[in-house]
Amino acid sequence: LFQIMCSLQEDALPALALRGLEVGALQSSAPMPAKFDLDVSAQSVEDCLEFTWTFARALFEPATIERFAASFERFLVQVAEDPSCRCGRAFELPDADVAVLLPLLLRGDF
Repeated sequence: LFQIMCSLQEDALPALALRGLEVGALQSSAPMPAKFDLDVSAQSVEDCLEFTWTFARALFEPATIERFAASFERFLVQVAEDPSCRCGRAFELPDADVAVLLPLLLRGDF
């Protein structure tokens, strides 16, 4: 079993043609229900990757996921700028997150 899923959809889905029906992608501003604790999906859109973060709202606050996404974006930018860098050095948490996590780690709450 796993609780976190990451996926990449490189190509756009082909159009679905059904006789007598008009079919299209569902567009919604409502949050999708999470199938996993955290699901990070990337889709290739033109020359960019578009990420969607779906999460269990019982476990995560939206602000936490926003921080995760911002940290992940910083990581991707650093790796893109220097592909030879070590991943552990490219991924650094913001000071605010370190201030929250360090006491938990020192107490053994993880």
